[in-house]
Amino acid sequence: GNAYTVTIRQSTEKEPECQERFLYLRHYTGEAPTQARFSSYEYYVLTDDPTVTWETIEASLFSSQADAGYRHCSVYQNTFD
Repeated sequence: GNAYTVTIRQSTEKEPECQERFLYLRHYTGEAPTQARFSSYEYYVLTDDPTVTWETIEASLFSSQADAGYRHCSVYQNTFD
């Protein structure tokens, strides 16, 4: 029964620009790719799919297919050396 709502507005405006609702808050941790400037990561990401992995979201960001993306919103990111 929980849902998460993200509201975006400019600080100079009273009304929001947009509002999106997501069903799941996912927590991802892992080792960074070898070319990264950090060794590991921790991300909290809102999604509508309880099974989507960070690797799938990341791959969809770089896809040339317009419909390959997963709707998501990163709410916290931390990287570790």
